[in-house]
Amino acid sequence: MSLYPLLNGNIDRKHRGALLEAGNNLDVLVTRTPKTNWLIHDSWVDRLSWAGLLPLARLVEGTLDEWIDGPDLDEAGEPVQLHKRQVKRFSYDKSLLTCLVDRWRPETHTFHFPWGEMAPTLQDVSYLLGLPLAGAAIGPLEAESGWQTAMQTRFLAAVPTARAIDNDPHGPLFRWLSQFQIVSLGYPDVQLSEAQIDRSLEAYILWLFGKTMFTENHVTTVDARLIGIAREIADACCPADILQRSFGSAVLAATYRGLCKACLLKSRKSGVVGCPLLL
Repeated sequence: MSLYPLLNGNIDRKHRGALLEAGNNLDVLVTRTPKTNWLIHDSWVDRLSWAGLLPLARLVEGTLDEWIDGPDLDEAGEPVQLHKRQVKRFSYDKSLLTCLVDRWRPETHTFHFPWGEMAPTLQDVSYLLGLPLAGAAIGPLEAESGWQTAMQTRFLAAVPTARAIDNDPHGPLFRWLSQFQIVSLGYPDVQLSEAQIDRSLEAYILWLFGKTMFTENHVTTVDARLIGIAREIADACCPADILQRSFGSAVLAATYRGLCKACLLKSRKSGVVGCPLLL
C-alpha cells in the first residue's frame, strides 16, 4: 500500500485481488448475459439505425441454424423434419473476465497491470460497440405509472394468444418478453403483422438493454424505467420521432459501476454486471 498512496486500505482488505494474493480460493464470476441471441427482423433496421443501436444489434444478432435430429429417414422411410434453433455468435470467457475484474481498482477506475494502468474509454465504446456518444443522457428515469397494464394491453392486442404479464414490480420478465421474439411468432415461415413487428421490436430492445447493454443482478427482469425508450423506438415512423441519446456514455458508466462492485464480490455465482461485451 505504501507504493500506491491512492489506493484505499478498506477497499484493499475486501478486494478480490488482495484475497487471491493471500491464498484464498475464489469462484469465477458469472455474467448476466443471454444464453441465445435474438434474431433481427428486416423491418426493424431503420428504427435501430435511427436510434444508434444497429451496430450493436448486428454484433449480437442471432442466426437460425438447421440440423437433423436423428437419422436421415424415420422408421417409415420418410425424411426427418428439419428443426430450427437460434444460435448465438459467441460466448463470454468468464475466466478471462474474472482475471480482468481482479485487477480493477475502484479508486482510479483502471485495471492495474504489471506494465501500468488501462481502462475502457468512450472511444473504445464507439469503436467496439458502435454506440453513439452524443445526445441526451440516459437518466434519471422513472417507470411509467401503470406500466404493467399498459404493456399488457399493447402487446396482447398484437398477439392475443400471449400469456398475461407477470406481476413483478421491477420490470417485465425476460421469459414473458420471449413470447414476442419473431421466431416465437413463426418467423420466417409466417408473415407477421405490422403490430406484431412493432411489439416484437419493443421486446427486442428491452432484451438488448437488459441482457447486453445494462445487465444487472435482477437476472429475470429488465428495468421498467427503460420501457419508455424501447417503446419510443419501436413506434417511430421517422428519425425525428426518436430522441438522440448517448447510449455509449451510459454503457461505459454502467460497466464502470459493475466493475467497482464485482471486484469486491467473493460469494458463489457473483456476477459482473454492466456491459461485459465491452471488456
